Amino acid sequence: MIAILDHLFGWLLWLPSDLAILCLALMTVIMMIVTRKWTTNQEWLGRAVADNRQLSQLIREAKRGGDKETLARLRLTKARIGLLKFKQEGKPLLASLVPVALLATWAFARFEFLPPQSGDVVTAIVRAPVSAADDLVHLVPTSGVTAIDGWVKQLTVDGNETTAHWLLRIDDPLDAGQLKVRHAGGPLRLQLQLRERRLFGVVPGWPKIGLPAWLVGYLLIVIPLVPILKKLTRIH
Repeated sequence: MIAILDHLFGWLLWLPSDLAILCLALMTVIMMIVTRKWTTNQEWLGRAVADNRQLSQLIREAKRGGDKETLARLRLTKARIGLLKFKQEGKPLLASLVPVALLATWAFARFEFLPPQSGDVVTAIVRAPVSAADDLVHLVPTSGVTAIDGWVKQLTVDGNETTAHWLLRIDDPLDAGQLKVRHAGGPLRLQLQLRERRLFGVVPGWPKIGLPAWLVGYLLIVIPLVPILKKLTRIH
């Protein structure tokens, strides 16, 4: 699935980090706005907005005049309009669910860290069962990558883990999937310690509730941009 989505969204990874987050946010907002326009009765929603505005004015006047009966009637009318508007929200939500979910699935898989670029020096790590301690592991030589401290390592016990580390210099842009590890005991998963993608390089994540830094920056753009674009495009 992710490999297929790479064909649709992979170009974002070649953009500067801030521009990539902005483009991802814009794609989401445009998708939501277009979906809303074509799945809701915009004429009815426009009238509902105007009616609510008028009702709010009448409610303020009823409050000033102390007219409790009129105030209760106006509030009930406004609540009924609010309920009808709420029912209209279901259509754009359902229609945008699949494309937004696909975009989010790809972003969570590919967007958290910055891809290693030419000239970067990164640490690669493999973790293995304790029983594999002292085994040799071989990082397969790859074009465009230099193993500064050698391609072959010995798995060593590090606290509660058994690990091996490589210091790699990236000579050409690299996809982490290009790197392979060979181990007599079976395949091991290689991890690269990469820089976290952050909006403007500073906006942090919120690990306690599972929000990576890129997602926080993305939400800081999407949340205010949706009402702004709705107003500019006169979509209710």
